[in-house]
Amino acid sequence: MRLLIDVLHPAHVHFFRHIRTEMRARGHEVLVTARDKDMTLALLDELRIPHIVLSAQGRGGLGLATELVARTAKLARLARKFRPDAMAGIMGPSIAPVARLRRIPSFVFYDTETATATNPWVFRLASHVCTPVGFECAVPANYRRYPATQEFAYLHPDRFTPDRARLEPFGVTPDEDYYVARFVSWEASHDRGHSGLSAEGIMRALGRLAEHGRVLVSAEGDVPPGLGEAVLGPPGDIHHLLAFSKGLLGDSGTMSLEAAALGRPALFVSTADLSVINWVGTTFGLIDRIAPRSAGPDLLAAIDRLASDEKAAEAAAGHARLLGDGVDVTRWSVATIEDAVASRPGEATAP
Repeated sequence: MRLLIDVLHPAHVHFFRHIRTEMRARGHEVLVTARDKDMTLALLDELRIPHIVLSAQGRGGLGLATELVARTAKLARLARKFRPDAMAGIMGPSIAPVARLRRIPSFVFYDTETATATNPWVFRLASHVCTPVGFECAVPANYRRYPATQEFAYLHPDRFTPDRARLEPFGVTPDEDYYVARFVSWEASHDRGHSGLSAEGIMRALGRLAEHGRVLVSAEGDVPPGLGEAVLGPPGDIHHLLAFSKGLLGDSGTMSLEAAALGRPALFVSTADLSVINWVGTTFGLIDRIAPRSAGPDLLAAIDRLASDEKAAEAAAGHARLLGDGVDVTRWSVATIEDAVASRPGEATAP
């Protein structure tokens, strides 16, 4: 088959990298389209994944809407030339309408119910909506659930082995007590109406976390002066850095779930009440959540808990249960796409 994969975010590169490899190994042709956002293009280049850039991230509501219209038009023209048998992406605001017009299957993977501007219509246009079992959002009958988080497409033990040697470019050693802090830009469409800590709250949080170990800060864009020590090293090796850390603090849902997949405790500080975050936190004890307004004693106590031996033991036990329950999402996705395309009636795609 010919499969078109559309990536909008750095995490999408990680999600689809092994799916692409598996598909190509099975004789399928794969075309990757991309969006210029944060480290997405750098990651694709680092992983030597050929790609076609369709757009750059818009700014503000109008900018995002304008980008979506232009991006979808470009994708439609490209699909007319490539003639894919299926299209796949995370969130899927461009692939869902284009695949529907071409009368081919679309596979939208997602775990974020706060994308209220796109989820209702994307979920209805997509032929297959694939989500973790902990995802709680109204979707049509095309709902498919897998027993894991999205991050198990690239951080399942069959796909990822932490390598101590990969820490050297980051300037840390695996025996060092260090933490990773991650802060997003809040400019994504699913972030609208939500927020993380204020600048003052971030400084207070980082100051407390630094009492427990070294803190390396990752932020969308440059790390502002005075915010702390910036994460250095290849973007594609960030998960090796995270795997040997003592834990994660920040407002990134994706990196909180990545930490959980690697058995590292995370403290998610955000107004976004995300069902998958809650599921992993409640069921496996790997993620604690606190609202940004609790930036006083409650936040400091939560940071102390993140750094405690008790939390480390709880995370280790929870991670063992998560691995026992979870599947290799890459293997699940490849089988799902192949089976759906193979079982289609013999109808022609749109010209």
